[in-house]
Amino acid sequence: MQLVLEHPAIFCYAHFMGKKTNGSGNGHDKDEDDNVVRMPTLAERDRTRKEKEKQEKTWRKEYKKENSIPFFNTEKIPFLTRVLIALFLAVHLPLYLLLDAGDRLEIFYILGFVPAYYTGAEEWSWFALAGPFTHIFIHGGWMHLVFNAVMMLVMGMFMETTFGAKRMLIFFFVSGLVGALFYLLLNPFLTQPVIGASGSISGLFGVTFLILYERGMLGPMGKRGPLPLIVLWVVLISGMGMLAGDVAWQAHLGGFLGGVGLYFAMRKGFIRI
Repeated sequence: MQLVLEHPAIFCYAHFMGKKTNGSGNGHDKDEDDNVVRMPTLAERDRTRKEKEKQEKTWRKEYKKENSIPFFNTEKIPFLTRVLIALFLAVHLPLYLLLDAGDRLEIFYILGFVPAYYTGAEEWSWFALAGPFTHIFIHGGWMHLVFNAVMMLVMGMFMETTFGAKRMLIFFFVSGLVGALFYLLLNPFLTQPVIGASGSISGLFGVTFLILYERGMLGPMGKRGPLPLIVLWVVLISGMGMLAGDVAWQAHLGGFLGGVGLYFAMRKGFIRI
């Protein structure tokens, strides 16, 4: 029997695609309509693109907020370090904003460290009992204050985080006192007052230096042990101080050695703090 096919081309196409025509004869089968992929218009694509960009910006902003590291996080400054820097400012601001140069100099002689008070070269003053402590919190100018405040911030954060507030305060004052003692031994009859926290900060620096050495964080410089580096730093302090002229390098040196010596004594078990 011979079969006569209507629209043989359409039939073959439908058979080839695995579909059956609905017999409507309009050229639009239901199954074909279901498989047609509708392409979005230009306006729809543009709207979708803008929505994605907006979402990406929101995600970036949230990620940056959650993962950004601030240049300096004040919340991480330990309490005692804050207090010491605040004391520097509390003493300095009235001296330089409320007093003239003459009154300020008089305060320097009262609360500063004057070697001649302790050797009889200058008439004794009962303020000399406080001088070894009070001279630490007085500074000779704005640059002196800023430099010591920044160094106190760096050294204080490391020391207080490593040892706690109590030990850090002990290192701070012991270094300052040893710095004053060194200055007295090398300038016993000097009548000019010594002021500043440089001796105390030098001691904190010395301890920080030793801790970094013990942790292997000094690289090639630490291969021969801490002694060569300590000697090098002593030479640098002395040399730069002598060249500067108006810098109390003896107090810097004494403070550095005081901090280093106290740390060694603590590590060897000679003292407990």
